[in-house]
Amino acid sequence: MSDHVTGGLEGLLVAVVIGVALRSYFAKPKLPHGVRFPPGPTSLPILGNALAVDVNAPWVTYKTWGSQYGNVVYTRLFGQDNIVINSEEIARDLLENRSQNYSDRPEIATNELFGVDYTTAFHAIQ
Repeated sequence: MSDHVTGGLEGLLVAVVIGVALRSYFAKPKLPHGVRFPPGPTSLPILGNALAVDVNAPWVTYKTWGSQYGNVVYTRLFGQDNIVINSEEIARDLLENRSQNYSDRPEIATNELFGVDYTTAFHAIQ
C-alpha cells in the first residue's frame, strides 16, 4: 500500500475511535424525569467501573460497594448499566414478588397462527 492510503486508513481508524469514545462518554441513560439511579462508585468515561472490579472474585467488590453505598448499587461497566443487589430480601421482593413489573415478553401475533402461542419462550405474563 502506498503511504497515502495507509495514512488515510489510520486517520479513519482514529476518527472512529474518537467518535465511539465521545458517544459513550456523552450518552446518558434515559430515565423519566425525577428518577435517579441508586448510589454507586464514580465511574470513568468508557470503562466505567471496570478497573475497580476484581475479575477473579467480582462478588467481593460488589459486597464492598454494598457496605459503602447500600444494598442496591448502581455501576457502569464498559457502557452498560448494572444494578447490584446485595440483599436477599430485596432481591426476592424485586425479582420474585414484583416480577410482573420487570419481565415482560413481546407478543408476536403470528405465533397463534402457527400454533405456538403458548410456549415458555414467548409467554407473556398477564
